[in-house]
Amino acid sequence: MQTEPEFSKEVLSFFLEKIKNSEFAESIKVEERVYILKDFTFCRDKRGKWQLITGTQQQDIVFYSEYVSKEEFVKGIIKISGAGMRDKVVIPLAICELKVPQSMNTHQLITYSSIASYIKEIFPSCAFYFLLSSNIKRKLMPETVLRQGKIFDRIFLNWDKDKNTIWGDLKTHFAYLKRIGNIK
Repeated sequence: MQTEPEFSKEVLSFFLEKIKNSEFAESIKVEERVYILKDFTFCRDKRGKWQLITGTQQQDIVFYSEYVSKEEFVKGIIKISGAGMRDKVVIPLAICELKVPQSMNTHQLITYSSIASYIKEIFPSCAFYFLLSSNIKRKLMPETVLRQGKIFDRIFLNWDKDKNTIWGDLKTHFAYLKRIGNIK
């Protein structure tokens, strides 16, 4: 039975090869386990001074072309929370949330949808996909995944059958972002 880290390596390998052989080879990077800016909160610190706090969320597979250095981002921001805010703020073009079906339940799916919603509020041109590995033994029925995952741009229930369709959809999204100037 495939684990989520094994599934992630398989998906990353597929997309790295596709990017390398595409017109986006020079402009788009793809990485796994990238921290993405998720939210902002305005509150008082221990001394009663108002501050802006940011939070990040690790994402499984992230496509991006640019990032903002942490120093540039934090000008004027007093405090940053989130383990992932290390040296840069990645500007995501597309994110793939990966799951192995036997490990999923409805509560988790609702949580991932909520995280996707937060990220899309900050990065509205980021496409957010939910991908299930091809192991068909599921706790969740396909209709539950579709009903609870409405915030995702696309949901794919079978990686092996859908991976070329996913890549085609991503290429269309990247071409659009290039046309509107979000990709140099």
